[in-house]
Amino acid sequence: MERKPVAWYEEFLQDVCVGLVVDYSPGSGAMAQACLNKGIQYVGICRTDVHCSWLTNIMDRQACELIVQQGSCLYEQDLAQLVKVHFSEVLD
Repeated sequence: MERKPVAWYEEFLQDVCVGLVVDYSPGSGAMAQACLNKGIQYVGICRTDVHCSWLTNIMDRQACELIVQQGSCLYEQDLAQLVKVHFSEVLD
């Protein structure tokens, strides 16, 4: 099984100027994470509820990390403070 790192996908998406990704095989979620990091719309199609739940958890955690990261596509100061207070154990 080949797995490319999130950074590889981020560079690829930037190089080809992607605005939307429809992923029929989301696998590890690396492409989804890259899209979230770059502010690119993403739709992933999971075959099972377990895989969907697993990927949702990965993306929720990634979103929390981006919300508190100044300069990220999801950063907003007031929301960042709330996330830091309520999800500090997730961010540590």
